[in-house]
Amino acid sequence: MWLRNLRAVVENPTLMVHRIRFVVPVLCAGQVLAEPSHGAVAAVVGAVALFDWTWQWGMGRAGTREPGWTIFHDGLYAFAFYLGYLSDPVVPAMLLAPLLLLELLAISAIRAACLVAVLELMALGLRMGVMAAHGHPLIHPAWPLGVLTAMSVASLLGFYISELRRVLLQSRSLLNTLIAEAWRVSGANGEPPELEQLLGRVPFDATQDAIAQGCRLFGRRLVEILQAQARGVQLLTPREREVLQFMAKGYSYHTIASILQVSEGTVRAHAANILRKAEVHSKAEAVRWAQRHHLLLTPNVREGNLSAVEPGAEGE
Repeated sequence: MWLRNLRAVVENPTLMVHRIRFVVPVLCAGQVLAEPSHGAVAAVVGAVALFDWTWQWGMGRAGTREPGWTIFHDGLYAFAFYLGYLSDPVVPAMLLAPLLLLELLAISAIRAACLVAVLELMALGLRMGVMAAHGHPLIHPAWPLGVLTAMSVASLLGFYISELRRVLLQSRSLLNTLIAEAWRVSGANGEPPELEQLLGRVPFDATQDAIAQGCRLFGRRLVEILQAQARGVQLLTPREREVLQFMAKGYSYHTIASILQVSEGTVRAHAANILRKAEVHSKAEAVRWAQRHHLLLTPNVREGNLSAVEPGAEGE
């Protein structure tokens, strides 16, 4: 389950950034615990960030807000933290800075990430200058190297997430194209099955055996769907399939008869044949049967196309 959640987060930049930004209050809480006597700014920034994160999540905005707006918030938190501890030699003032690089690179905002990286390097220089002016020269080379290392690691992680999302989206596009082409070549009607219908049982694993098993299940499931639809198409006459489309829309027999310009008794006879051939006992069961056999047309098919058959044709 958590692997599926990970895949969903990687595919959705907004949700991904919203999850990453939860690190802000966590880092601030860690700083408060590490240096209780110097935790005023960390406590305030962490509390505000946690409230912001919780409020957006509670209001259902986690998946609707633009990631840029959320990253802007995190930039304000990082800047406030930086200013609050600019002259404090005990607290790492740039604690939240690498998070911005991670978030920007994760959504493929390369130019913005480069600009932020330059600003963070300038902020590091200013921080060292302020330390020297307050009588706290560079205590140990590991201090600026630690900041640079954190920025580098965050950049690499963000770039990796961005590339992973790009590969996943490309794979999804390729598989959807494969499904659509197989659907077209087979002469199937209606809308091709969703990718999730075919991959629902595929293990989310990186091993070669699991990938091979997933491909076999993918192909087998696609063939099963195509065969099920072929059986349904062969079972019903073209006019019965047309009546079935209107039944799925919830139209009454009288309305269907008016659209097709036939008698209501003819429509009822077609409906009775559909129920008998599908071995069901109601309209609702017939519609579910049609859905299982993928016999319903796509939503963008106009009703005019459904009623294009001349009355009296096709086994009236």
